[in-house]
Amino acid sequence: MTKPKLYVETTSFIDMAKEAVGTLPKDRDDDVWFAKRLLEAHRDGKIAVYTATLTVAECQHADGIADERVQKLFKAILTSGQHLFLVQDTVLIAERARNLRWNHKLAFRGADAMHVASALEMGCSEFITADDKIISRAAELSCLGLRVVRARDTSFLPAEYRQGTLQGILPGKAK
Repeated sequence: MTKPKLYVETTSFIDMAKEAVGTLPKDRDDDVWFAKRLLEAHRDGKIAVYTATLTVAECQHADGIADERVQKLFKAILTSGQHLFLVQDTVLIAERARNLRWNHKLAFRGADAMHVASALEMGCSEFITADDKIISRAAELSCLGLRVVRARDTSFLPAEYRQGTLQGILPGKAK
């Protein structure tokens, strides 16, 4: 059986760092909790989580805080090779990002277009984000086969991950 494929966009990782330094808005607690569980499920081979290498460059700080805690967290999640697959930027992905506008009349900022194109290129069914601009385009992106949701609304988190905390990456609250 094929593992579900989903894409996690930069805002979810930045929210994890904001939680670690105590600046996460309370209305995003559930999204961070679910995003952590998704990474844990990927680590255990239950699902496939993707993000673009662009995310590594975008994850520089949490509300201006770029101390050792934040740096360690971003490195552990994004470049350890345990919690997700990194999608390398290619000319094909860049063209796909451009063609969102040219062929589908979907205009996104450059980075957002690259994230959407990376998800489509990898065959992801779900796109996890906390970016309201991308969420507002969910209906349009669903026509391309990409379900855009907040982490708390994912349909791919296996039942056994709906409890507990993500050990070894971030402090978390059990639900």
